[in-house]
Amino acid sequence: MGLNLYDAYTTTELGTALTVLNQNIRDLFNKYGGLICSLKTNQISPHLVYLMEHYLSKQILSLIKLENYSLGSSDSCILNQVAVFVFTLMFLKTV
Repeated sequence: MGLNLYDAYTTTELGTALTVLNQNIRDLFNKYGGLICSLKTNQISPHLVYLMEHYLSKQILSLIKLENYSLGSSDSCILNQVAVFVFTLMFLKTV
């Protein structure tokens, strides 16, 4: 389940770059290890990880751990299974 360049994009509409990894994961439970490996081995460190069709309940999804990310939002209804993980170091600024 390697990620390619088409899975991530950067926008600068507001003057600041924001990188989003958009992955139609189709069953995160069975592909969790591949997602972790891909995040660690790719050159990208996206600000947001947007996962569609994760097929997990909110209770199970809240147990998913991605290093340096926290679950920002999720929806587990049948028609809209989306999870957004936010890079936790994104909000730290150097003075």
